[in-house]
Order: sequence, then C-alpha cells, then structure tokens
Amino acid sequence: MKALEARVIAEYGPTATIVSITPVTSGGLWGFFAKRHYEATVDVPDHGDEQQRPGPPIWGGIGRLLDGADRVEALSFADDVPILSTSSVDFDSIMAELSYQTAVPVPAPDRPTVSPRPPLLGPGDLVALVGLGDDPVDVTRSMAKASGLRSVAVAGVAGGHGLPRLSDRRGVLAARAAAVGREQSLLVALGLPRSGLDGEGVLTLRHLEPDQVWVVVDAGRKPEDTARWVRAVQAVVPIDAVALIATESTATPRTVHDLGLQVGWTDELSIG
Repeated sequence: MKALEARVIAEYGPTATIVSITPVTSGGLWGFFAKRHYEATVDVPDHGDEQQRPGPPIWGGIGRLLDGADRVEALSFADDVPILSTSSVDFDSIMAELSYQTAVPVPAPDRPTVSPRPPLLGPGDLVALVGLGDDPVDVTRSMAKASGLRSVAVAGVAGGHGLPRLSDRRGVLAARAAAVGREQSLLVALGLPRSGLDGEGVLTLRHLEPDQVWVVVDAGRKPEDTARWVRAVQAVVPIDAVALIATESTATPRTVHDLGLQVGWTDELSIG
C-alpha cells in the first residue's frame, strides 16, 4: 500500500487522491490459483482548486479501500461458488480438473511411443540387430521380409535356422560383397549370451563394423537387466534405435524409454 501511495504521488502529484480500489482476478479455475492485481481510481485536481483538495492519501486510508474491495469481491464470489473444504468431494474434483488442464500430455501408460524407422537400404549396408540369445532372429527376418531388399545372416550365439553365419572379418566382407551384388542391404542378427555382452560379442561387433545398430529388447525383462547389457553395447558402438519384442508379456512396456533411445519397431509393427 505504501508503494501504491508513492506511485500515485510520483505520477500525479501530492494533491492526487485515491477514490476507489478494485481487485481484478484473472486465470485460474473457479478462483483457485488465479492471478490478482488492483486497479486504483485517482482524482487529480485542476491547478485552480489545488488548495481545496485534500492532501495525499495516507496508507491507512488505502487499507480501508482495499478491505472494502476485498469484501465486495468475496460476496460476489460466494454467490457463484460454494465454500469448499479440502476434504470435500467437490474440492477433489476441482483439483483433478486443474491437474488435467495443467499437466503435460504423456502417451498412454500401457504402450510405448514408437517412431517407425526402417533399417538402411543401401546395397552392402550392414545393419546389426543385437539382442540376447535368439531374440534378434525373428526381428531380423521380419524386417527383411517387409521390404524384400535385404539379405539376412546371424552371428554370435543366435541360432542359425538355416541362415548363413558370420564369425570373422573375412566372412563379413564376403557377405557384404554378395549383398552389393544383389543390390541389397545386409541384416545381421547378433545374439549375445543371456548374461550380456562378453569379449566374444565385442570382437564380433568390431568384425561387423555395422553402418547401423539396433538393440532388440524384450519388454518383459527387468529394466535394470536390460539397461546393463544395452549400455555395454553402447560403450562399443553407437545405437541407432530399439526393436521392442514381447510387448504383451508386461503391463509396463514403456519402461523401455528409460534407455533414452528411439523405439523404431515393435512386434506389433511392420516396417515398410
């Protein structure tokens, strides 16, 4: 109030008088969490009758004006909105509505957010799909089948299933050359031991020299276990995307986003 008095005197002179103060409320929900300010009406005398005007307003008088304005606003507000206690059902519903209106939208909790991302298609491009055991094999087959423009091979502990196996640098170079001749990219399902990335897996990754790396993640595994082996792979090669499998085996498949990697494929999604 002292600041208001000082501003009036500074802007309109010592003979100005505050004749009314009106509270103005904006925003919020039913009056809750609204922003509030006051608008003052100031009477500024003409120079001819300065001697007849009262002196500058004292802050006690401003206080009475503010109190009066507050009482008027309170009565007006009470006509429209019932008094609520923090334990009432109405209060809970107001807070729920407020939370809904102000919360940042997030995807539905039962499904991960997926940005479809096809593997590389260039002739001879090598895309490594890295996962535990045989997890990457079916994903690799599905991705290859989706376009028909990819050759498929396996490496590491992944089961062969009739597919060519790459075990050394010479075999990788030969497979790349064959893919170039067929004008196809090369998808390699690299299976890691269930314990995660080991020395043999590191050596195989280096032999592959992949142009793109996907990690095949089982949504039903403990997030901590998944994070451990994925981080180990990431320490050796950059990871471009995640292929998520077994999404129906868990109620919380969105925990995959804790890895901080883009989910580009799930077992419910076909890559075209």
